Formats: sequence, structure tokens, C-alpha cells
Amino acid sequence: MKKIFLLSAISASLLVFGCKTQINVESAASNVAVYQMGELTGKINGSVAKVFAAASATLDDRGYMRTGEITKNPLKNKIRARMPDDRRVDVSIKDIGNNMVEVSVSVSDSELYVCQSIFNAIASKCRDSGVY
Repeated sequence: MKKIFLLSAISASLLVFGCKTQINVESAASNVAVYQMGELTGKINGSVAKVFAAASATLDDRGYMRTGEITKNPLKNKIRARMPDDRRVDVSIKDIGNNMVEVSVSVSDSELYVCQSIFNAIASKCRDSGVY
């Protein structure tokens, strides 16, 4: 009985807290992002407005249809889009000070590779546009 309780407690904690994995990304601000519970979060140099523009352009370039944007708060923006196969993509951008933002990317089916690819494309657009 104690073993069952212990296994249940361990399983529940994994479901609640999830596994945290460090992933290499192509950002000048930090070359490591964290992937946890279906969301990749990393840092990019630049303002919220400039990174938001880069994220919007990245989603458009990939043929994703933007279905919603939250831009009322100048320190925190969010974009929601749909991939051609109807998977949902969310990109959140939050100012963390010192001309740096935290960018979180999630895809409805929690694919790490897709999240990493979108994040790297946003970071690349920022770098190419002189945000860095």
C-alpha cells in the first residue's frame, strides 16, 4: 500500500510540475531557453514592440494565420495564430527590463521542434532587423 501511495505521489508531482528541459536557441540575449509543459521560453534583446513585429512577420512568413493579438499593455503582448494544419500557436512577449524581453512559444500539440523553430526565426528576424 505504501508503494502505491508513493508511486501515486511521484506521478502526480510530475503531472503538476512537469519536466524542465534546457534547449539551445539562436538568441544573442541567451543561447539557452527552457521547455516546460509544452512551452518554450527564452530571452531576446529588444523592445516588446520590435519583437512583436518580428514575431508577427515570422508567423506571416510561415503561412500561419494570425487569429488574435493582445497589445493593450506596452510591456506584455500576445499573438495567437493557426498553422495550415489548424494547430494553434501562441507567442507571448513580456518586457523583463534592460532592453530584453521574454518570449514564450507554445503549439497546441506540444512539439518542441516546432516551438524551437519559431523562437529561432523570431530571434533571427530581430537580429537581421537590427533589434540586437
